[in-house]
Amino acid sequence: MIAYHIVLVSPGVPENIGFVCRIIKTMGMARLHLVNPCKFWLERGKITAYQSHDILENSHVTKSLEEAIEGMDLTIGTTAQHRDTRKDAFDARALPEAIRGSLGKEGGKVALVFGSEASGLSTEDLKCCDWVSHIPLTCTYPSLNLSHAVMIYAYECAQLVLDFENGPAATERTSSLKALKEKSDEVLQWLEVKEHAALHQRIKDRLLKIPVTDQKLLLSLYRFFKRKM
Repeated sequence: MIAYHIVLVSPGVPENIGFVCRIIKTMGMARLHLVNPCKFWLERGKITAYQSHDILENSHVTKSLEEAIEGMDLTIGTTAQHRDTRKDAFDARALPEAIRGSLGKEGGKVALVFGSEASGLSTEDLKCCDWVSHIPLTCTYPSLNLSHAVMIYAYECAQLVLDFENGPAATERTSSLKALKEKSDEVLQWLEVKEHAALHQRIKDRLLKIPVTDQKLLLSLYRFFKRKM
């Protein structure tokens, strides 16, 4: 099955955290992850986390984004601004089909990452993500409230949750996308492509967008690379 994890990096308004818990509860998301949340997030978050206190109380709290997204098959950073991350940016409306193409029927764990109300995600945060996404707006100012942005992404992506729940049971096996990320890093390092940052990032971006059948083909090809490495 597919499981969406909402990651909030340095959220500064406890009430927003509570609202996000309600979104997670109503839209079938899996879990909330908080990276360096503000003070009193638990106490004041309960005010707005109506009937979703369990989501709030079971939040995964970490000190770094890397720790929060560990074990995810696909990590998507959200931004309202253009940042020089050398990554293609997905329109929020195109995400479900792109995720379906990358994860296929196996599903997996997908992290949707949001930055603070004041400044959003930093360029370094976005570089930790596999993909970058934005919400197309008629006017970019004033920007959307954090909980509103989460709601838009949750609504767009929820259809995939319904599709997996109503479709055949997903198999319990390692995601081919996750394996491809690991194996491609190994090959690119052996080829010394990592020394060329722009090319390295571009190749990884392209690999993460290919459909499942082609992912498995590349994983088969990896075995031949392994003999030469």
